[in-house]
Amino acid sequence: MPKTRLEKLLNRRLDPNIKVGGLNEVYNRLPREDSAVQYAIGAMQPIDPDYTARTVEERNRVEKQLADGFSASGLRVDFDYQGSVTNDTHIRAHSDVDLLTVETRFHTIEPPNTPATRYEGDPVANLRQIRRTSAMKLRSAYPTAKVDESGAKSIRISGGSLLRKVDVIASNWWETVEYRRDPQKYWLGIQILENDAGTRICNKPFLHNKRIEDKDTATNGGLRKLIRLLKSLKYDSDDNIDLSSYDIAGIVYNMTEGQLSSQRGQDLILINNCHTYLVILESVDSIRQAIEVPNGTRKVFCSEGATLAGLTQMRTALGVLIQEIEQGLNRSFRKLAEARIPY
Repeated sequence: MPKTRLEKLLNRRLDPNIKVGGLNEVYNRLPREDSAVQYAIGAMQPIDPDYTARTVEERNRVEKQLADGFSASGLRVDFDYQGSVTNDTHIRAHSDVDLLTVETRFHTIEPPNTPATRYEGDPVANLRQIRRTSAMKLRSAYPTAKVDESGAKSIRISGGSLLRKVDVIASNWWETVEYRRDPQKYWLGIQILENDAGTRICNKPFLHNKRIEDKDTATNGGLRKLIRLLKSLKYDSDDNIDLSSYDIAGIVYNMTEGQLSSQRGQDLILINNCHTYLVILESVDSIRQAIEVPNGTRKVFCSEGATLAGLTQMRTALGVLIQEIEQGLNRSFRKLAEARIPY
């Protein structure tokens, strides 16, 4: 029998390896609510902190093994992190985690700034050495795990004694113009090796996290709630919703603070606000084509980003959820815009 959306949510948010897991799940405190309301409110919440702590522990295990391996090979590498776990928008107990292995023999400086001395080595060759060394050390340290080198941007290790998948990413520091002017870490960028093409891709993961954090704080948690909800709809849908988690975050980030804010216990109004915004994006080309991802590195809707078809799929899925919520509320003579769901 196919699983319901709520069953998929419950299975995704629990970790059987942590016996006390599930005690913090909000849906456990909403037994009188319809399953659609339980799903919506539950999907908005952060993953149990015990599960997230376990994910970070597994990442740190891999980092320690790599640090020892690089040191034995005479290579000095910095480590850092990116991805949904670092900004608390992850939606699975067993979330994958990104580990940046950052080359230190050189760094890139964004024009018009120039380096004091020019690096005479080959940056791509250096990053490929970091990648090869990572794969070799991981196979040695985790002989029963699977080390998958097929990804152009990362090596993935999973299985064996590891309880989480870890993506190991060869990269170098990228000193942006903003970082040179104001050396706060969130202005610091990275360049990621694209191994197949032999190129490097610029990214600003720390600025992404800073802007998510700032806007979430300004909206009393509304931004992260809606990002988690839309990501949950993507993963729990019977259809393939063609939007990446990164672009889902970008779409929600472009909602106004007013649209992302609600009174305590009135989280359902956020869902209605989000649906209205998706309808506008779908209908008005100029608005859709103008919005950017939080760190400003590209448009949300572009050749390498979100598509109109994916947006329509998400708007449809959210509309179906709203209809189910309204049906459940009608049975208790409540309206979505006025319903209070304390938890």
